[in-house]
Amino acid sequence: MNTMLIIEDNKLLAECISMVLEKTFPDKVILEANTLKDGLKIVDSINPDVIILDHVFSEGSGLEILNNNSVKAHKPQIIYTSGSLEPEVVKEIQSLGVKTILEKPYEVVDLVKIISGFENKMGVSISKTNLDSSSLNNIEIPFAAKSNHWIINRLSAILIAFRCMESEVLEVSGEISPQAEAIARYSDEITSIIGDLSRYFKEQGHTKDE
Repeated sequence: MNTMLIIEDNKLLAECISMVLEKTFPDKVILEANTLKDGLKIVDSINPDVIILDHVFSEGSGLEILNNNSVKAHKPQIIYTSGSLEPEVVKEIQSLGVKTILEKPYEVVDLVKIISGFENKMGVSISKTNLDSSSLNNIEIPFAAKSNHWIINRLSAILIAFRCMESEVLEVSGEISPQAEAIARYSDEITSIIGDLSRYFKEQGHTKDE
């Protein structure tokens, strides 16, 4: 497994994830794409071994990547990320072979653990349901869901950015200094606040879409 591709429309989130992966897996090539179009170009040209794929994009959804012929043929390990997915969409995603769905906002350490599991040939399965695949291109994402995705996406970026800052301070100081402890405390508090906000927006989204 030599190449990892992050397909994420939030540039800050993609950059933070990329920075963490480059440090954690220095022997791997980490690539970024902020649109489905750019993601498809990379997928068709290099066949990445791991794809970290967001669900909602301005021009469509991550399901277009799953339906790509190169992806179907090469069968990369895919980590599908989203702030909220309807049960029927989860089933469709699973039917295309995706075994790992990571809910936003997530801790970057969880992402690293999942990829390390791939490295160890273990994988991370959320379900082993046998489902019939159907066309996904006609699935529409309600406006409320897109709005909440926009908010949750930015909350995810803030969370991972703080974790990156926490890591940088520890790396520079070489020890757990009072400043590093303070940043860790603030990061934990922010994580809790972001989690509460995320749950609120998800609940609001479900209410509006019903």
